[in-house]
Amino acid sequence: YTWTNPVVIPNGAITGASSQGTGQTSISQTLTNLTHSAATVTYTVTPTAGICSGSTFTIVVTVNPMPDVITTPPSQSVCSGTATSIALTSNVIGTSFSWTVSQSGATGATASSGSSIAQTLTATGNAPGSVTYTVTPSANGCTGNPITVIVTVNPIPVATASQSPPICSGSTTNINLASTVTGSTFSWTVVQSGVTGATAASGPSISQTLSTTGNSPGTAVYTITPSANGCSGNPITVTVIVNPIPVAT
Repeated sequence: YTWTNPVVIPNGAITGASSQGTGQTSISQTLTNLTHSAATVTYTVTPTAGICSGSTFTIVVTVNPMPDVITTPPSQSVCSGTATSIALTSNVIGTSFSWTVSQSGATGATASSGSSIAQTLTATGNAPGSVTYTVTPSANGCTGNPITVIVTVNPIPVATASQSPPICSGSTTNINLASTVTGSTFSWTVVQSGVTGATAASGPSISQTLSTTGNSPGTAVYTITPSANGCSGNPITVTVIVNPIPVAT
C-alpha cells in the first residue's frame, strides 16, 4: 500500500501527516491538531501486488483538538462562610469540566463537575485556609491537561474590647481592641449623648478626651467593627459613662 500527499482540511490545521512508499500495511502517524475545532486528514491509498496496481481508496481521519480550560478568575480569596465564583470556559466548543479537591484549614469543598465552581467554604481556624481545585477538561472523547485553582479562605475576625469604667469629664478613654485573627484592624462609629469629644475613627485602641455638656452624666456608645484580609466581623459596642465635674458654691 502506498499513499502520497495527505490532504488536510482546513489547510495547515494538522501536523504529522506524511506520504509513505510501497510496502506499508498500516497508517501509523501521530497527528496534532493546531486549531480549536475538529479537522480532517484524507489519505488516498493505492494497493499494489507485484506489478499490478488496484483501485485507489480514501481514508478520512478526524482529529479532534485537545480541550483546554480557562478559569476566571485564575485564583480567588473568599471570606469564611461565602461561596466561590469561578467560571470555567474553553477554546474548544462543547468542553465539559470536572474537578477534584484538596483542602487544608477549610471545609465545604467537594469534587464535582460543571461550568463553574460555586461552593460555600468555611475556615476551620483563626488563620486562612486553602482549597486547591484540580480541573480537567474533556471534549469529543479527548481529555486535556488539568490545571489548578487555589482559593484562600479567610476567617471572620471576632473583636474584643476592654470595658471602660466611668470617667470624669475632661478625661481620656482607654479602650484596647483585640481580635481572634492576627493582623485585624478596627474602625468605629459613635453616638454620644450629653457628651462632646467622641469621634468616628480607626486604630488599635480608642483614646479620646470626653467632656459632659451639662450637670448630669453623659454617654458615648462606640460601635466597633473588626476587619482582616478583606473580611469584616460582627460589630461590638462599648459604652463609656462620662461623669460631670462638681462645682461647689
